[in-house]
Amino acid sequence: MSVINKLGRRKSSVARIYLKSGKGKITINKRDHKEYFKTDVLQYKIFQPFELTGTKGKYDATINVKGGGNTGQVEAIRLAISRAHTATHMVHKAFREALGETATQAGSENAPGRFRFDFPSTSAVPISVLNDVESRVNELLVADLQVHAQVMSQDAAKAMGAIALFVEEYGDQVRVVSVGDWARELCGGTHVARSGQLGVVKLLGESWIGAGVRRVEALVGVDAYKFLAREHILLNSLTELIKGSRAEELPERISDMLNKMKEIEKELASVRSAQALSQVGDL
Repeated sequence: MSVINKLGRRKSSVARIYLKSGKGKITINKRDHKEYFKTDVLQYKIFQPFELTGTKGKYDATINVKGGGNTGQVEAIRLAISRAHTATHMVHKAFREALGETATQAGSENAPGRFRFDFPSTSAVPISVLNDVESRVNELLVADLQVHAQVMSQDAAKAMGAIALFVEEYGDQVRVVSVGDWARELCGGTHVARSGQLGVVKLLGESWIGAGVRRVEALVGVDAYKFLAREHILLNSLTELIKGSRAEELPERISDMLNKMKEIEKELASVRSAQALSQVGDL
């Protein structure tokens, strides 16, 4: 059963295999390799052992799956990772719009339903910026922009404004992935066909991970929807507990309640102190 069909060479002469799935044993010219590989866009883990037939450096080789496996599940995972990968490109572009060109990707991870994005920053990103980025990305999902790839020279890619990362790894010809006319980035990974296929993107928050580096973690697609659904149920529960409150009033009402509790605790502490002093006087 053929899974995909390309074999190429890296500059180090190690074969690069393009797959639709993940991690396992791959045989190239009767030599076993156990490592991560790329599909047409992104790294995956192979779920079954594979055997690659063909000559090293030659294209259109064939990969055969040994031992069966659920290819439908593998394809679903591939599509889920594709959504995460396209979402990473869009979040990257939106952060550069909000924070400037210094917000350049310094690392990322794409997994089914979730992704993370690292970028240089000397301070925490304000919640208002996170909200603006999330809103910008989701507006462009509704716009259902076409996602397409083109192979061109590095000079042509730079001329059209494509974002380049890890420049030393690129050859004379590069692959540019565009989300409409909005986001363009050099990339070899797998992506969706249109931005609307992402469904929804939800930024969970940002954190410090090292000197001058911040990390944003997010959900995409069904995972983002499920998270928002759980948040909605929790919000409804709180509005039922705090009678007469609308959802937008909850932060203020809860803050008032906490302040009142602190005042009551202080009053109780004063009463207990007075009682203790009274008992000492009686002695």
